[in-house]
Amino acid sequence: MKRLLSIVAVCLVLGWGLFGPRGLELHQRVLIQAIGIDKTATGYQVTLRAASTSQQAEERLYTCAGATLEQALESFSHATGREPLYSHTGLVVFGKTCAQAGLEEVLAPFYQGRPTVKLSLSSDSAKEVLSAKQDSILAPVEEISALVETDLLTFYNDENRPGSQGSLPVLSVYKGQVARSGQAVFQDYRLLGIEKAG
Repeated sequence: MKRLLSIVAVCLVLGWGLFGPRGLELHQRVLIQAIGIDKTATGYQVTLRAASTSQQAEERLYTCAGATLEQALESFSHATGREPLYSHTGLVVFGKTCAQAGLEEVLAPFYQGRPTVKLSLSSDSAKEVLSAKQDSILAPVEEISALVETDLLTFYNDENRPGSQGSLPVLSVYKGQVARSGQAVFQDYRLLGIEKAG
């Protein structure tokens, strides 16, 4: 029951970011392009990449934490005073510890709001991938996303098809460059292993 309530709460937080509040001005919102989710000893650490605006030349990086995914996402609004808008989210990166703990619960909020969002796994932490810098500038989300072909619906169908296993591309950071380094294999939404790239 507690797990179901937690899933519903996260759905509400992401749903609020996707569909409401309608009366806010653009400068009161943050357009989230990518989300990184890491599991920690005390809950979740979430890394958010926001689109650049006319006032900011480059994309912005935000980090928030909480005992649950819902609390981590809510803490962003409390810390910045701005509402996240998740309708532009095109990429979700999971940290290795999150994948080892299981992805079923953290994927639930995305089924309604962003079923075609691209999914990937970091060889270390999601924060490392989303905070990678090239020449002191954050690696563009578009470039990172271009390395990923698996979307939520594909992963879900592979995980739920009898005799099939889901897989996600693995991303690693080498000297500030994000690159594909392998393919992660899942069973029942838990990481089984990583096949290194040839």
